Amino acid sequence: MNRILAVLVVLLPATASAQLVPTTYPFSGLTTASGSLRIDRAGPRISGPRYEAAAMPLPPAVETFPLIRRVKIAFHLNPSEIVLPDVQEIVFFTEARAIRIRIHLKTAGVPFHKTWSVQLKRYFDFLDRDGDGELNAFEAENVPSNRSMQQMLLTGTTYINPSEPGRQLADFDRDDDNRISLDEFFAYYRPATSFLMRVMPSTALDANAEPLTEELFKLLDRNQDGRLSKTELADIEKLLEQIDQNEDECLTALELVPNLLNRGGRGTLPLVGAAPTVNANLPGAILQVHRVGAIPDSVIEQVLKQYDTDKNLRLDKVESGLDEESFVKLDKNGDGELSISELMAWKDLLPDLILEVTMTDRGEGTVKLLTGDDGKPAALASAVIIGGDGKATLRIGAQQIDLAGAGPGAANQKRGFIFPFDQIDRAKQGFLLEKDVANPQYQPVRVLFDLIDRDNDGKVTRKEYNDYLELVSSFSTMPLVLSHATQTPSLFALIDANNDGRLSVREMRGAAERLRNLEPNGGEFITKAALKPHAGIRFARGNPILNNPIGGTNYNPNVQARTEGPLWFRKMDRNNDGDVSRAEFPGRQEEFDRIDLDHDGLISLAEAEAIDKALRVEKK
Repeated sequence: MNRILAVLVVLLPATASAQLVPTTYPFSGLTTASGSLRIDRAGPRISGPRYEAAAMPLPPAVETFPLIRRVKIAFHLNPSEIVLPDVQEIVFFTEARAIRIRIHLKTAGVPFHKTWSVQLKRYFDFLDRDGDGELNAFEAENVPSNRSMQQMLLTGTTYINPSEPGRQLADFDRDDDNRISLDEFFAYYRPATSFLMRVMPSTALDANAEPLTEELFKLLDRNQDGRLSKTELADIEKLLEQIDQNEDECLTALELVPNLLNRGGRGTLPLVGAAPTVNANLPGAILQVHRVGAIPDSVIEQVLKQYDTDKNLRLDKVESGLDEESFVKLDKNGDGELSISELMAWKDLLPDLILEVTMTDRGEGTVKLLTGDDGKPAALASAVIIGGDGKATLRIGAQQIDLAGAGPGAANQKRGFIFPFDQIDRAKQGFLLEKDVANPQYQPVRVLFDLIDRDNDGKVTRKEYNDYLELVSSFSTMPLVLSHATQTPSLFALIDANNDGRLSVREMRGAAERLRNLEPNGGEFITKAALKPHAGIRFARGNPILNNPIGGTNYNPNVQARTEGPLWFRKMDRNNDGDVSRAEFPGRQEEFDRIDLDHDGLISLAEAEAIDKALRVEKK
């Protein structure tokens, strides 16, 4: 027995000392005094991380029976256990029926869950000072809690609190080996994944849309019969002579309705009539966003309530708006009607549209069509227009849904400490000692000093400082944001085909045809029934400030010069509306007529390119 005791004294000195040292840090057992000693020390640690980590208190079972250890099988995480919300399902209640759009989200061309795994591995490797693929007790001192990880995702900063609940070794160490493996690291941060995808209903709607429609209707409806004829719509071009204040051959919303924004001196007009459509995932919202496979039963109840025109608590084929094949799949008893229990299976049908949205690091997005599980195009694939700018538009009757990345302008800047390195390093020595951050204002840096000092030499160099800031702030670019809104566009917005905040001559001339396609009953007259709610969806990375996803009318347009077409065409197009009018053309009438092939009084981009090509051929 004496021999055994002698061996224990030699082999387990750290265990003996650990029983006598009161500890503060949950992993290594280092005392609160160690931090202040290092500030006075202003140099390398007296002992390296291996020595300090050895002082950690062993698990109770080991301390009581030092020669007996319970061995567990090493923990391995099943990749399927890391479930990220990178597939979303959009439900939009159109005038005819409810549709489902499935969105697969990617970042930088790879599935979102892989991007997250790479980011976590970067942080793990940063903590793993000795590079052995595991975090020992000393290295684990700087592991952030789930709460701190959420802070990193939202703000690009973090604060390590040694005594924070939920940050004990047992919270990480699944196999009780006193180490944190990469799998254990991944498993611990599963709660933080809820912050990686945020659905944000937008409240930034165009409050002047309905007043603008009312005033524009009054201006154009000369006989005041509540509808617009083709002749009345054609007369909008005549307003140029009367109200085109800057004589640019375009009409803005404020030229048409000068007091739109400042009636009664109140600045922005309150919304007249009906309030904006509800945007949240609440009963009655016409656009809802859910995780795939998680559409609630309340959506089915809303389908039945909205489309059951005869109020018999069932939907026949016409009411459902479904194609024959889908209707038959749901109509289990073959009675030609769908009960609410049969409608519940609607959530399991193939979606009406499947899209893949890829977000770049700069916040730009691209949209592309995907086929269904059967390899065939989805039902509404042919109704989608994908532009070269990464935007996609789905048109369904008089309604449409616009999907796009928010663009690099919406991406937030990488954040971090508000203290530049040079602000702290006033002595211009190129490194920081702990005494340099003893000032209370530098408390965030002081708490993280050991974490930033990767080589454990008691100094934080500029490179160490900036490397850490880059790593932590990069977490704030990880989250994906889906912002959505629904609103009935103004009559002005529907005529403004290119959405530049102005009505050009070509847009005025095409107003009747454009609006007639939206009129539900057809015919020669346009009524307010042609104005139906539209939806807008924007995707962004990080924590951006997003504008109205639908866009809305620009009441103070600042149109940029166009880049398309021959140089002479762009120079003549002084108002940048995409056409050269006779007033803009400096040549003779016969020269204008030669280029204006359709003789509509406007030289279009196509006509300019055609004559430019012909002239180049003649010169040869």
